[in-house]
Amino acid sequence: MRGQLGRVVLQAMRVPHFVTALTPVTTTDGTLSSSEEAASEERVEAPLDEALLWSAQRRARGWDGESRYALLLDLDTAVHVAKSSSGNTHLYVDVSMTKEQHDAVMDALAKAGVIEAGFARSGIRSTFGTTLRLPWVRKHQDKTLHQLTAMERPGA
Repeated sequence: MRGQLGRVVLQAMRVPHFVTALTPVTTTDGTLSSSEEAASEERVEAPLDEALLWSAQRRARGWDGESRYALLLDLDTAVHVAKSSSGNTHLYVDVSMTKEQHDAVMDALAKAGVIEAGFARSGIRSTFGTTLRLPWVRKHQDKTLHQLTAMERPGA
């Protein structure tokens, strides 16, 4: 029954399934330090009911026997997550960076398989950086808000 309470609580909180496939961990002394001290903290795998943290390490290994990792970010800025018309997710991160920094992030995310390489290349090549469709613009139906009929407009 060990870990059962944790599973029940995760279901009640509607934690996404992929998160529950990550490895729960705790610190050897059972306390969490500040971010600066955390780098030297020893972390160990723990039963879900006794864990303090999710780690990026997935419980299941890859076909090659190597550990696999998810991307977990503690963002120190405002974000907005939106579903696109094609069922993908758009993440808007409210941070100001140079084009060089933008391009480095896009390149790293593409290399890690987080975003499609073509999307990254498009954003790197454009002076505008990456672009996302507006909420009312559907793939293969490129209409501005002004061009939409009243019934097609958001909230109709």
